[in-house]
Amino acid sequence: MNLLGVLNHNYSDTDQISSYLDAFSAEHYEKEDISAEQLETHELAHDAIIIFSGKGGKNSREVYLLIIQLRQLTDAIIMVFQEQKEAIDKVMNLQLGADINTDPSFTIKEVHLLLENLVKRKKKVDQLRESIQKEMEQVSKVTPPFISESFNDGSMSVRLANRDIYFTSKEYMLIRLLQENCNQVCTYQEIYEFVWNRPYENQKIYITNVVFRIREKFRHNGLSLEKYIYNIRGVGYRFHCDEPSSEN
Repeated sequence: MNLLGVLNHNYSDTDQISSYLDAFSAEHYEKEDISAEQLETHELAHDAIIIFSGKGGKNSREVYLLIIQLRQLTDAIIMVFQEQKEAIDKVMNLQLGADINTDPSFTIKEVHLLLENLVKRKKKVDQLRESIQKEMEQVSKVTPPFISESFNDGSMSVRLANRDIYFTSKEYMLIRLLQENCNQVCTYQEIYEFVWNRPYENQKIYITNVVFRIREKFRHNGLSLEKYIYNIRGVGYRFHCDEPSSEN
């Protein structure tokens, strides 16, 4: 059963709306009117949302804003059913995040098939994304073997979990320095003078930016470095090479 959210924005032919929604109900859609409170509290869990839009002018601008708000709250399929055909409105709706425009010239069956195809495609993508996320979570549970043999100085890469992760020269020099000083604190000054090869004058922000990029590269590969690279506040960083402790 798919959950279909409904928003009537000044659409005059309520009988026509009812006929379309009755057809959707017959096709295994549970429909729900979306309230202003739901929009304010971000409680949206719909597979698809239909905005029945009245005629243009001020109404069109309000629908534009509604699409923007919905797109910030949900990745549900958004269909705009327009009472009046306005080419500029259709273009703006799509540019602002709607997935499809329809109008009374579409038959009930056409509208249903358009929405059904989009919802099915979205669910397949969601299932694939969930599968990938679970796989990455499993990989992240494996304790990476941060040993010298994992590092390739020639390609500036680290091989972990059967994949090579490549770094810029500064990123690689920094993580290499930390790894070579396992379980010892490398001060900001030591890191900066080693990586940048110039005197340290409180350029801590440069170091934190590089550490952030290193962590992001590992995170994108399903590995978390927060439990291995510890920030010693006001001092520097320490690479924890043994089994991660409970430190923050």
